[in-house]
Amino acid sequence: MLGELPPELHLCILKSVGDLSDYPALLHKLKGQPVPSSDTEVTDIRIEPFLKADGLGLAQVIAAMGFPNLARMHAHGFEVDAAALRNSDVPFREYLDAGRSFADAHQVQGELPAEMLLAVHAARYGKALVPRGAFRNNSTLASIELPASLTSIGDRAFSGCSSLLEIKLPNSLTSIGADAFYGCSSLREITLPDSLTSIGDYAFCGCSSLREITLPDSLTSIGDYAFYGCSSLREITLPDGLTSISNRAFDGCSALREITLPDSLTSIGDYAFISCASLRTITLPDSLTSIGDYAFYGSSLREITLPDSLTSIGDYAFYGCSSLREITLPDSLTSIGDYAFYGCSSLREITLPDGLTSISNRAFDGCSALREITLPDSLTSIGDYAFYGCSSLREITLPDSLTSIGDYAFYGCSSLLEITLPDSLTSIGDYAFISCASLRTITLPDSLTSIGYSVFDGCFSLRKITLPAHLTSTPSAFEGCSALPDLTLEGPRSRFLPRREAKLLKKERRNT
Repeated sequence: MLGELPPELHLCILKSVGDLSDYPALLHKLKGQPVPSSDTEVTDIRIEPFLKADGLGLAQVIAAMGFPNLARMHAHGFEVDAAALRNSDVPFREYLDAGRSFADAHQVQGELPAEMLLAVHAARYGKALVPRGAFRNNSTLASIELPASLTSIGDRAFSGCSSLLEIKLPNSLTSIGADAFYGCSSLREITLPDSLTSIGDYAFCGCSSLREITLPDSLTSIGDYAFYGCSSLREITLPDGLTSISNRAFDGCSALREITLPDSLTSIGDYAFISCASLRTITLPDSLTSIGDYAFYGSSLREITLPDSLTSIGDYAFYGCSSLREITLPDSLTSIGDYAFYGCSSLREITLPDGLTSISNRAFDGCSALREITLPDSLTSIGDYAFYGCSSLREITLPDSLTSIGDYAFYGCSSLLEITLPDSLTSIGDYAFISCASLRTITLPDSLTSIGYSVFDGCFSLRKITLPAHLTSTPSAFEGCSALPDLTLEGPRSRFLPRREAKLLKKERRNT
């Protein structure tokens, strides 16, 4: 093995063992090998052979520092200024020989070039990488040069490096670990190499100064919270080949105005773009099948077209998108989550697709500008608070397939003038039409068997209603219907009359 080693190592061996006459076996191996005539001839040393030689360890690296003209030491692409290393007061030998971690060696008192530690670590493990937690919470590190052969950056490698302004990543890099640049609040831009395949969870979380980042086409996965809180990031293009945007990937990117999604994308994770308050437009690819919970919560989207491939919209997906005026829902859509369009106060009209069987709880709650909605023939139920507070809704046609209307479903729809309930309807929940102050007439079908508590309470304009036979109800169904002159009833009147009139009717019956 010694025959393969460079002459610098031979001289290092001579320096370390003293009198070679005491080591005949070693003399035999060195016979005929070129050896520098003096220490001064050695100006450059590769570290790897020192660590691979039989019987030699990291102590020999330190011994190499005895060469007076040594200018450079390198391993796996790391190059080190040897003079800077010599001038350091760090007890380097102690830490390396004791097998301490990289972080221990780096964080001891004194200034040791980071590249030197990376070089020794690379030589020790046979590949160039930035170890886990290597520079964690180093508040003075402003820049670092990484070698061309680097393959990975470990978890939390630069986490908390609040002064790190720039870093150039080599073309050999394949992975960035979890929390790798977490809290690097001064990092403004970074170019990711074409070799990169994965970005770990929280990798750039809290990089609040990051304005620009280029993601390579080689990238196949982006971890949860990867760009969480990158509040200066304005635009980003996601690479072809990416199939999913993970949970909270761009949560809190409040300056993000534009994002380009690849044709390969199939899912957008939960909270993916929550609180992206500047996001106004986005084009969703035809490959997309699902939008997760809270995905666009609180964004500034004005319009969005959902692709024909989409099957589900999660809970709170477009919650609070107060600028959203127009949205097209595809026929492929089979489920809309609770609160999906809650508070979309600029949404004026919407057509729900054929195949949709239910409108979930609070789906359009607070859509105060909604004037028109088209419901599909497949619809069987309207959830609780589904159209709560839709104060601009004037008319709605309910399909013949509808069997139930939930509690508070049309509460506060103060512009609703009339509504025809289908023959398939069997139940109306509590407070379903409460405070529909403009509602003048309503026809209840013979199929209806129950009306909830105070269903038409506060419908001040209601003048005509016909109740079917077999209907059961709680009291006060028509409480506060001051314009209602009379009811056409089949069955005991007191079950449906306002509470005051019911009491008078009972008193009248007792007196007779």
